[in-house]
Amino acid sequence: MRDLRLSFFPFVLCLCVMSLLPSAAGASPHGKLHITSEPAGAAVYIDGQFFHKTPADIRLETGYHRIRLEKKDFAPFYEEIDIRRRDTVRIHARMEALNRFGTLVIKSRPSGADIRINGVLYDRTPARIRLWEGNHQVEVEKYGYKPHRQKVFVPRARVTVLSPVLNPVERYGTLHMSSDPSGARVFIDGAIYDRTPLRVRLPAGNHDIKVKKRGYAPYIENVPIHPDAATVRNVRLIRKGGSIGTLMVRSNPQDATVKIDGMVYGQTPLEIDLPTGYYKLEVRKKGYKPVFTEAVILEREITLRSANLRKIVKPAAGRLNVTSRPTGAWVFVDGGYVGATPLTIPLPAGAHQVQIRKPGFLPFEEKVRVRAGIERNFQAVLAPAIAPVPPRHRPSPVPLTGSIEIISQPLNARVFVDGWFYGETPLTIEFRAGPHTLQIKRPGFYDYRQDIRVMPGQRTVIRAQLQWMGYRQRAR
Repeated sequence: MRDLRLSFFPFVLCLCVMSLLPSAAGASPHGKLHITSEPAGAAVYIDGQFFHKTPADIRLETGYHRIRLEKKDFAPFYEEIDIRRRDTVRIHARMEALNRFGTLVIKSRPSGADIRINGVLYDRTPARIRLWEGNHQVEVEKYGYKPHRQKVFVPRARVTVLSPVLNPVERYGTLHMSSDPSGARVFIDGAIYDRTPLRVRLPAGNHDIKVKKRGYAPYIENVPIHPDAATVRNVRLIRKGGSIGTLMVRSNPQDATVKIDGMVYGQTPLEIDLPTGYYKLEVRKKGYKPVFTEAVILEREITLRSANLRKIVKPAAGRLNVTSRPTGAWVFVDGGYVGATPLTIPLPAGAHQVQIRKPGFLPFEEKVRVRAGIERNFQAVLAPAIAPVPPRHRPSPVPLTGSIEIISQPLNARVFVDGWFYGETPLTIEFRAGPHTLQIKRPGFYDYRQDIRVMPGQRTVIRAQLQWMGYRQRAR
């Protein structure tokens, strides 16, 4: 019995010694970090040391650790974690893209249509416009066509193409019809209308006109009706059985308007039967000097009159290149609208009054002298009509303004200027020129403070690197 006790004594002694020694797990406790990101492939830094790229499973010692994720074109992601023994901490980081702009390309048929985005006139088609990511209300308008309106989502860092087809609006003109003698019945395209004198609204285009009165020969003509314009026809009806002759009128160039005794009879070449007698003729064409002549109509004879029209020589002209900041401003020359910037227009040599206007900006006006055969550049820098300053600091009259662009690391920090909250970074603010106090705040980071000076007509860029407050103390 005594020998049996002695044989178990070393075994019991070994068990006691092993129980007193610290275990390997207790001496070096660890946990696990499972980290993913959107987008994937971000570099993972733990306590300032690079470990892996997402997605990753990393074994870490217990305690607090500072996590930082970095990826090109994305804002850094920061997080602080507490690793506990044998636990797994999971992090999914949604990284914010630094470039939140996309591109909208607009091509219309026909081209040259005005583009309005969110109610603001931008450019004319075709155009390539850089816009903030999100939904935008786009309007494409051209005179004589129905406007195209569409809500478009512009994704960041991508090109969105919009190709609207504009449908023409049916346009009308006016026909003023009179006759000598009056009271004649008027037929237009075979349909019966009222008696002369007559005023009727017709769709633009050519129409067959017939004027009839008992005892007179009918008058027939194909009349062009121009949109948004008045067409006048004065008809002298010829009595049946009376003495008549024929008048032929030719012109160079053709398509000139012929007036006989002050009444419009048609366009050259013209052949018309008239009662015998003496008539005064007038031949006119836009851009040419009118020709005045006379004609005597003899019974059953043809009288020919030819008019050689001379072109009106315009004064020597130059060209004016008009640009503005911002673009898309309306251009008026000598009081008439000529288009939107950027714009190149031919102008007669001499002095012209040029005015640039854009909603939300003060008008810009200047007298410009154009020289014959010379192209001149003209640029207008428009000042905002109202500077967005805090209510209790608004001066009067409106001062010159500049802008400040604020970018912080990390993003989504709150921006205060002169104690007023304006939004979160990244942020661009139009401000009155002069000194201001800027503060940037974000939870977990020390406040950023800087005295800035806004220069009139210039953009000041502020890049603020916020300092992290450090590790949080564990609760005991």
